[in-house]
Amino acid sequence: MRCASCREIEALTRKALDSKFPDAVANGTLVFQVINTDRPENAHFVGDYKLVSKTVIVSKRQGGKEASWQNLQDVWLKLKDPADFINYVVGGVQASGLPAIP
Repeated sequence: MRCASCREIEALTRKALDSKFPDAVANGTLVFQVINTDRPENAHFVGDYKLVSKTVIVSKRQGGKEASWQNLQDVWLKLKDPADFINYVVGGVQASGLPAIP
């Protein structure tokens, strides 16, 4: 079972991506994945990204490989302010080089 906060992080992240990067989401340039790190096949993500809690990772891929990544761990601090949360996620995605719509 996922906690209410985890479900809210997922919902707000989806809202941020769908509202500010609709073309990139539609054409597959931007892909949103929910990964259960409790499953054995996904456990490596905890070490790969040095995770200490559930979070949002922005991963930039080039040539089929991860070129860079950013852990948006402050999503937990921004949960009570959806606008701030969305701006934070949008900023993280923009930092990877993907422009948002105004």
